[in-house]
Amino acid sequence: MQQAGDDLDWKAFQATSDDGYITTLWRITGTNGARSGLRESPRGPILLQHGIWSDAQSWMERSDITSAALPVKLFNLGFDVWIANGRGTTHSSGHTTLNAETDNEYYDYCFVEQAMMDLPAQVDVILEARKNEPCTKVSLLTHSTASNIAVYGASKSPGLADKLASVLTLAPCYFLNL
Repeated sequence: MQQAGDDLDWKAFQATSDDGYITTLWRITGTNGARSGLRESPRGPILLQHGIWSDAQSWMERSDITSAALPVKLFNLGFDVWIANGRGTTHSSGHTTLNAETDNEYYDYCFVEQAMMDLPAQVDVILEARKNEPCTKVSLLTHSTASNIAVYGASKSPGLADKLASVLTLAPCYFLNL
């Protein structure tokens, strides 16, 4: 049985952070065989960031297979949809010098590094891919701990906030130690 969204083309992009982590972004590029290249996206780019213990594939989960997953719905509404895989996930286990399977130091990071290094690198990849398009800012849609990454990155990473159109958080998790 074909599921809603099965007829879409996807392209993988890689973003390398300043500390050497290589993350993979997936971009919906159009409908199989129906278009050559990308269509215009009147609503601009949107980057979906997953929460902890998850990866980009979690955005494709749905309880009703006859209904399109959220990224497909966003694409159909005119967004340029990008989905990130966080560092350390199956699709983002690369590094310029460390091996995720053999080097324990590979996993010595927290959401701060993801906010300060991965997110800016991912946004820059999106903006570079869209350099000939009119929209110059990226919207973020985050889930769970990715909300921490987005909010921290937007407030602390130099220049990142200027590249973001909006930050939307779903089920954000925050802990304040007062």
